[in-house]
Amino acid sequence: MEYPIAFCFGEQLREYDSTLRVCALVAFAIAFGVGFGDRPGVFATRRVRRVAKSAFLVPLGLGISICACEASLDLERFGLVPDASGAGGSAGSGGDGFAGAGGGVSGVSGAGGGVSGAGGTGEAGSGGGDGMGGSGTPNCALGVALCGADCVETRRDAEQCGRCGHSCLGGECAAGKCQPVMLAQGRPGLSRLVVNGPYLYYGREFGSVGRMNTDGTGDTVLGAQEQVHYLVLAPQMLVWGNYDEANNKGIRGCPLPDCPGGPVYFAGSSGLSGLTYSASSNTLYWAQYPDGLIRARAWPNGTESQFSPEPGGLVLAHEGYLYSVFFRTDALVELRRQALAQPGVAGTALTIQSSITHFAVTSVPSWYRVYWSNDSSELLYRSLQSGLADYTPSRLAIAAGDVQDVVTDSTHVYWAWGVGANETGRGGIDRCPLSGCVGVEPLATTTGRPRSLAVDEQAIYWVTETGSVQKLAKP
Repeated sequence: MEYPIAFCFGEQLREYDSTLRVCALVAFAIAFGVGFGDRPGVFATRRVRRVAKSAFLVPLGLGISICACEASLDLERFGLVPDASGAGGSAGSGGDGFAGAGGGVSGVSGAGGGVSGAGGTGEAGSGGGDGMGGSGTPNCALGVALCGADCVETRRDAEQCGRCGHSCLGGECAAGKCQPVMLAQGRPGLSRLVVNGPYLYYGREFGSVGRMNTDGTGDTVLGAQEQVHYLVLAPQMLVWGNYDEANNKGIRGCPLPDCPGGPVYFAGSSGLSGLTYSASSNTLYWAQYPDGLIRARAWPNGTESQFSPEPGGLVLAHEGYLYSVFFRTDALVELRRQALAQPGVAGTALTIQSSITHFAVTSVPSWYRVYWSNDSSELLYRSLQSGLADYTPSRLAIAAGDVQDVVTDSTHVYWAWGVGANETGRGGIDRCPLSGCVGVEPLATTTGRPRSLAVDEQAIYWVTETGSVQKLAKP
């Protein structure tokens, strides 16, 4: 179908009403005038030509506008819109993606004396291309993280606390940080804690030895009327001892995990100032109190013997060596290291111009160090790369109170601190990277002074002197 401007002239003028005839004639005349307005000789002067051009251009626009308006209001008179009797075009078939565009519009029937337009034939819409599958990824609001397929507010979601996949292990999440979980209360005199797989084992200085699951369920008393100041794990056994001379029962223990048959005696008859087990030598070591003699017994049925020719205390076995502390005076302490394979042979010693209250050793690659605390609440360390020798140690941090325990894992050193009286004081759990401390990272505050720490891959555990057992998911 054509849409020529020639509808405004020629023989087709006879087909339309008077309005369109006038419109068409005016447009024809204007077009003629414009066409010849600039030709020399038609008008006498340039001024006349300019006037003529203006006179023709203005009506030209007006005439064309009239024609366009008339045509838009009465299109059926031009035959530009198909008659209603014509069949509409068929809709295009859509592909896998969006549907194809619809076909032509149905014709509109002619009105009045006009001849009805022939029905237009609509063309089928072209099929749509294959649609792109949606990603299924939601748009999370500001401050909300996408964890898997869900938008999660990690500032308070206990299963996605601070980051996706970080569970608080039963604790609450506040401001993106996990909060401590109270596992048990009402056990005054708690002194030691160790973690072994799904179980926590705890001891009381004058009370009992117990076990619970790491979520706080299944709390069970394994031995009543026991005295526990040191608590260690040996193969399939839990072993403990106490420093009290008057009420000492020696080194005792029972089989894991349920202590069938109750506690049994293993060795010793005096108080202890240290107890440790070495997996590399399969031997139990302890320091007797008050003479400080370090003794050993191959586990489980070996003969008891003296291990070191020198006295010591706070013993710790770690990867082929036994570390111990000897107090020469209140202000002069030796940290000693003796090869486990050389019993009876004196080892090397690091002389420290202060006390040692607790210590831990780590042999993580590049961070082979010993960390310890002193009576001034300092956390200090010494590299063990070149052995143990006299030198000035480096300070890691200053604790917020008296250091109660020090432990390490593969990345950090942790310590428990307390202030105030044993029963009414308070404390906290802090940590720093093994590599050094730019700033202490506070982990938890406690009502009651924390006494003993234990760590596994997921959590930090502690007991307090007010009788609670608590847990915190690692940050």
